[in-house]
Amino acid sequence: MKVKVRLPHDKFLIKSIDYQLTAFEWDEEAQLAKGDSKYFTECNRLIKAIRKKLKMYHEGCIKRRRQVSSAAIEQIILRPFAANTFLEVFRSYLISTDCIKNAPSTQRSLKSKYNTIEGFLKQEKRLDLPCEEFDSQMLQRLKSYLNEMCGEIRQMQVVKAICQILRYALRQGFIDAIPLTISKKKSYTYENSYKRQAIYLTLEELRQVEIVKLSTKSLEQSRDCYLFSCYTGLAYPDLVNFKPTLLEHFEGMKVFRMRRQKTEMEAFIPIIPQAEALLAKYPQGLPVSSNQKMNLCLMAIALACNIEKPLTMHTARKTFAMTALNEWKMSMESVAKMMGHRNIRDLGLTIRK
Repeated sequence: MKVKVRLPHDKFLIKSIDYQLTAFEWDEEAQLAKGDSKYFTECNRLIKAIRKKLKMYHEGCIKRRRQVSSAAIEQIILRPFAANTFLEVFRSYLISTDCIKNAPSTQRSLKSKYNTIEGFLKQEKRLDLPCEEFDSQMLQRLKSYLNEMCGEIRQMQVVKAICQILRYALRQGFIDAIPLTISKKKSYTYENSYKRQAIYLTLEELRQVEIVKLSTKSLEQSRDCYLFSCYTGLAYPDLVNFKPTLLEHFEGMKVFRMRRQKTEMEAFIPIIPQAEALLAKYPQGLPVSSNQKMNLCLMAIALACNIEKPLTMHTARKTFAMTALNEWKMSMESVAKMMGHRNIRDLGLTIRK
């Protein structure tokens, strides 16, 4: 079999394919080989791949107003299954060792995101697209498509998966550069060339997080867990281990004692009314999800509140420390004891990280 492509200036490029068919084994109408054997199936798969690649290359040349290159067409015919389109790179990643070593839940999540992107491309009336075309404009169209289907967290997860696949394509040499430019804003400022200010919420920002209306239940639960950590100074591992049965009464107020997982030091924390209200809302225990999911939810909450600081579960602990020191006017010794630090020096390191 031979592939014949007409180039500009009435030139032809003819390349052979390592398949031999008789006239009776060729379907003129479908332009494919007849039969269901493995030989004919592989032959038809190769023909379809070459047609698809040539069509995409032709559309790309028209869109970018470039002249058709005989060398590029030759590469398409010789390597029709090379992973240089986005969905092909995605499929290549799903069967790679980088993906297989992940947890089964992570692999299922990636396959779900692959199906989402494939559905978007079908709406765009495209079977696939080159990785170089997944630029900011395409990303904006994808976000408009996702707005009708899912919430903010899912949108962020899909965009994160796209960046992951493009980085994989860059590492494997499928592309020369990543077409997307994603800026990461750093909200902290430097006091000098060696120290930087701690990232924490002010009382006004904390109030915005308390009253903002959220679209999903998972966002509300993550917000409540974050606020409870802001009110008590618990780190994420201690928040996971927290149980309402730890509460006790001390001198007319509710407190709880627990050993910190990191330092094995005992933390002695009073329960303020806001934290008590959250415990009353969840009598069976706080709905703590994974740290990764909580941080994704906090990113969406920060966007809803117009807070430019990068919210994470660790900023809740710093928020408690700075609020206790600056607003409640508590001593360093008392705050260090409540947060389970060994000494005041550890507290100073915490609020400066």
